[in-house]
Amino acid sequence: QQDSQELLHYLLDAVRTEETKRIQASILKAFNNPTTKTADDETRKKVKAYGKEGVKMNFIDRIFIGELTSTVMCEECANISTVKDPFIDISLPIIEERVSKPLLWGRMNKYRSLRETDHDRYSGNVTIENIHQPRAAKKHSSSKDKR
Repeated sequence: QQDSQELLHYLLDAVRTEETKRIQASILKAFNNPTTKTADDETRKKVKAYGKEGVKMNFIDRIFIGELTSTVMCEECANISTVKDPFIDISLPIIEERVSKPLLWGRMNKYRSLRETDHDRYSGNVTIENIHQPRAAKKHSSSKDKR
């Protein structure tokens, strides 16, 4: 997981750097200067100011950057402190839940006739609690019966 996170950070940083260079080049072009070295001091200041605004609005930051707000309250004085931390990604644990096997409708149709009401009317409610037993339980119970 750490390798994939490092790769993501590396790629996002590279794209952000390219975006910053592109923004700076377009600002310089607007002032009719090919590079910052050929610009005078006032133009450099303007390019820097416009560049800061442009970098804030780059698409990498708009998509990936978030802000985590942590709020802590002191139990003694009830003072509340709030801290905001920027992040690119947050590592969250993935808890694997065991999902029971789905009951196939084809199998359920076998048992439908057992649960239908009189005169072949079906109410739409089927109770499947004890109809389907796991195979391991059947094998185990049958092996006990054989002894």
